[in-house]
Amino acid sequence: MFRVFKVTGDSMVPTLRDKDFVITSRWFLKPKVGQLVAVEHPEYQTIVKRISQINEVDQLLLQGDNPKSVSSTRMGWITKDQVLGRVLFCVKQS
Repeated sequence: MFRVFKVTGDSMVPTLRDKDFVITSRWFLKPKVGQLVAVEHPEYQTIVKRISQINEVDQLLLQGDNPKSVSSTRMGWITKDQVLGRVLFCVKQS
């Protein structure tokens, strides 16, 4: 199943910009460091971030590409169940 999400904010600049769209899928979800994922976060709702670390119990630490993004420490560890899908394609807004 594929899902489309609209990017809001600048936390993923320069990779993704406000109003870009990402197409995700859980079918291809084998988390790896460096991948972009859409996540349902308890505090920040639906977000798109990059996986920066994976621990021994398969929890993910995420980060934005923009240095002004919320820190990985503040977001905390994410379980695989919170991942909505891996980003497969990006559709840039002009």
